[in-house]
Amino acid sequence: MTPKSLLLTVGLAFVLAAVSVPLVLGLADAKPQIQFTELYPFESNGKWGYFDRTGREIVAPRFDHADYFHGLGLVELDGMAGYINDQGEFVIKPTYTLDPNEPNDVAARPFWEGLAAVRVNGAWGYINLQGDWQIVPKFIGEDGFDTVGDFSDGRAWFRRAVVSPESGEGYEAYGFIDATGEVALEPKWLAVNDFGEGLAGAVHKGYWGFIDRDGEFQVRPKFDGVGVFHNGLAPAKKDGLWGYLNRRGQWHIEPTFVQADNFLDGVAPVQTEDGWGYLDPYGQWIIPPRFDRAFAFENGLARVVVDGEILYIDHSGNQFFP
Repeated sequence: MTPKSLLLTVGLAFVLAAVSVPLVLGLADAKPQIQFTELYPFESNGKWGYFDRTGREIVAPRFDHADYFHGLGLVELDGMAGYINDQGEFVIKPTYTLDPNEPNDVAARPFWEGLAAVRVNGAWGYINLQGDWQIVPKFIGEDGFDTVGDFSDGRAWFRRAVVSPESGEGYEAYGFIDATGEVALEPKWLAVNDFGEGLAGAVHKGYWGFIDRDGEFQVRPKFDGVGVFHNGLAPAKKDGLWGYLNRRGQWHIEPTFVQADNFLDGVAPVQTEDGWGYLDPYGQWIIPPRFDRAFAFENGLARVVVDGEILYIDHSGNQFFP
C-alpha cells in the first residue's frame, strides 16, 4: 500500500511507527456527537476544504492539507495534524507534529473502521473518534509510510525487527494486530497488504500470494504483486501485467493492464497505454481510459487527475467537481 494522502497528492503512500511515550492527547474540551457525513476534500488557491455529495462547500478551504473524511476529517495546519467535524471545528486538536525536514511526512492517518493511527514522539498508536487511545503507542519507527497500516477487515499490519531462527540474522518482518492491539499474526513476512474479505496479500520467497486469518496461504505465492480483495476479486501482477484473481487464485480478468487498483463501489481503476479508466467486475469498460490517473470510487464519486488537476467524477464519467 502507499506518502501523504492516498488519493489527494499524486504519488501516494501510507503507514506508521512507535515507542513508549507519555499518553497525552490534545482534545477539544467537549466531545460532541460524531456525525458521519461523507465529505470530499478539495484544494483552492493552495488551501484545502471539503464539499458534500451535492458539490456544496461545507468546510471553507483554510487548511494546508485535507484527507479522507470518515466520521472526522484529517487536516494539517501550521505543521500539525488534527481532526475536524463537518462544521470545520477541531474535535481532536492539531497536536501531531510533522517533521519539517520531510516534505511527505505523515504524523496522523485518516480514520478507517473507527480507528486512526497517530504518531507521538516517534511512536505510533491508534485513537478512536473521541480522540481516546484505543491502542497505546507501541509501534516504534520514524518511517510514517512503512511501520503500521490502517485497519481493514478488523486487522492492521505492523512491521517489527525479528531474528531469523535459521541464520540468526535480523530483518524487518510484517505481521497483523487486531482492534485491541494484540498480535493476531506474528511478523514473519517480508511484505503484506491489507486484509479484505478474509484474505491478505503476503510475500513468501519473493512472490506474492494470499493468506487467511490464520496465516495460511490460500492462494499460492507466485505473483509479482497483488492488491486487496473486494467484490470477490483482487488485482494481481504476473509477467509485468496486471489482471484480477478470484478467491481460488484463478484469473477472472486476464492480466493485460499496465496497473490495476482494487474494486470499490463495483468498479476498479486500471491503466492502459491510453491512460486510466474504470472496469466493471466482468472486465467491461465503465469509463474508457482517458485520465492521467484515476483512483477508487467512494460513495459514488472518484478522484481523477487531468493535466495535473484533481477532479471528481461520477460512475458515468461526468465531471462532478469542480
